[in-house]
Amino acid sequence: MYGASASGVSSSGAQTYGSVWSLTPPAAAGGPWAENTLYSFTEPSVSSPIVGLSAAGDGALYGTAYTGSTGCGTLFSLTPPSTPGAAWTETTLHNFTCGIDGGGPDALVMGSDGVLYGTVTAGGAGGNGYVFSLKLTVPQLSINPGGLVTAASYTSPVAPGSIASVFGDFFVSTPVSATGLPLPSSVSGLSLQFDSSTSAPLFFVSGGQVNLQVPWELAGQSRANLTATLNGQTGAAQTVNLAPFAPAIFTMNAQGSGQGAILDASNRLADSSNPATPGSTVLQIFCTGLGPVTSQPPTGSPAPLTSLAHTTTTPTVTIAGVPADVSFSGLAPGYVGLYQVNAQVPPGLAANASAPVVISMPGATSNTVTIAVE
Repeated sequence: MYGASASGVSSSGAQTYGSVWSLTPPAAAGGPWAENTLYSFTEPSVSSPIVGLSAAGDGALYGTAYTGSTGCGTLFSLTPPSTPGAAWTETTLHNFTCGIDGGGPDALVMGSDGVLYGTVTAGGAGGNGYVFSLKLTVPQLSINPGGLVTAASYTSPVAPGSIASVFGDFFVSTPVSATGLPLPSSVSGLSLQFDSSTSAPLFFVSGGQVNLQVPWELAGQSRANLTATLNGQTGAAQTVNLAPFAPAIFTMNAQGSGQGAILDASNRLADSSNPATPGSTVLQIFCTGLGPVTSQPPTGSPAPLTSLAHTTTTPTVTIAGVPADVSFSGLAPGYVGLYQVNAQVPPGLAANASAPVVISMPGATSNTVTIAVE
């Protein structure tokens, strides 16, 4: 909820010419609402903002003020910061002159067509006021060429059912993560669609990156058109590449290299402080892109906890170049799009603080990550 006050005092104690604020509802019923001052007008160029504000699809707030540099009223916008907690930016869109354009603007309202409308109490052809409109130029959503990549190693193509990242311009002012399962298809008004009809479940959205699950329904396709939609506005389609298998191992630096997200049977990271023992340690390798599974969950839903979802094709795992015995390959129970491969460290390996680990599927090989071997 947004509003405005005609006057006030800033956090430093200085007199202001009005402010714009937000009210956030309490987390629990009956609790206090949280007030946050978004912007204080400190110069008379815009003063005494009118209570009614309109939030537009471009993330900005639009309002009017009783007075301003001309004394006849002002039409302004407030643009949210790209970094949470930073300052909002005020832009004066029009200073009313009390001439043909009138003066004394009232609150703005948003029409069903996305256009802002307002009134002035004087001016116009008859001098008795008129209704004006403000058509907003909403920034165009876009997906970067080659912008759909696996979330584990940031490479293309991606496989249906896997976790992927999309890079582009999405105009989401604050990064937001999904909070429940099954995953939602829209977060902060943003959604992504494959071939205009298959919505992608979303893990996370921000202004430049979206993490999603590639829908299972895309199995068998080598390409698809991907679009982004924000508050009803859809950007241009980007053609993306798909493959039956696109193995990628998650890493601790989230960059696709170095220490792998690989645990031992006690759920301890197999790093230099807990090196794996050749011929003994069974590793849990967390990855994505291993293709079709049995007991396939619905798109956006977690893997079952009781009936394990096994991959229909068993991957090849090598550790320090030596094939490892794979005892399980499938979706990690309770997670969306996350695969788990259990493999025993081969006997006879030499001690190595950075032993390479690779997963291969038919026609595709993962990024190389490392574990420690004693």
